[in-house]
Amino acid sequence: MRKHFGWKNRVLACVLSAAMIFTAACGKGDNAGDSVSGTGDQNTTGGTDESGSSVDGTVTIDSIYQAVKEAYGEEYMPDMQLSEEDLQVLYGIEPDWCEEFVAEVPMMSAHVDTFLGIKAKPEHLSEVSDAVNAYVQNLKEDTMQYPSNLNKIAASSVVTMGDYVFYIMLGMLTSEQEELDEAEQVQLYEERNQVAIDVIEGMLLK
Repeated sequence: MRKHFGWKNRVLACVLSAAMIFTAACGKGDNAGDSVSGTGDQNTTGGTDESGSSVDGTVTIDSIYQAVKEAYGEEYMPDMQLSEEDLQVLYGIEPDWCEEFVAEVPMMSAHVDTFLGIKAKPEHLSEVSDAVNAYVQNLKEDTMQYPSNLNKIAASSVVTMGDYVFYIMLGMLTSEQEELDEAEQVQLYEERNQVAIDVIEGMLLK
């Protein structure tokens, strides 16, 4: 049964993360792209996306993360990478469901910007996707947790391409744009998220 991930679990994840040296063990580390267990062959097929386009399964999550970070430049706010334990606590994702991952959030809990990129083991793709979507749904429904970020949360995107699953909530608005009404702000945040989606598509789709 999927649990609701509220503010207590987010705080716990942040405390755990701050106490560790972050290697994101099945994602960004000294050997980015290694499988979680360190054994077995990597999945290099990548599958297909919803349009039927082939997905390049040789692309590492770390290389996508670096490209997304570069695309946003100073607007990229996440600065704290999460561990395998954090992945379980915050998102309900078991590390052995992943071939690799990078999960990064801001150290300041008042901000919600998030990059989550996972290459799932093919047999666990549905479990990873369901867990990410459940987390996002809970986040969008828990309107009291981040009232000042509701529009950014509403505009956030879950993207699945083959065996890759991403959760994107990135980008900033100018002070003038923050004065716009809700619908206009959501649209602008969606456009900011599209920067990452374009990078991901450009790297994965053949």
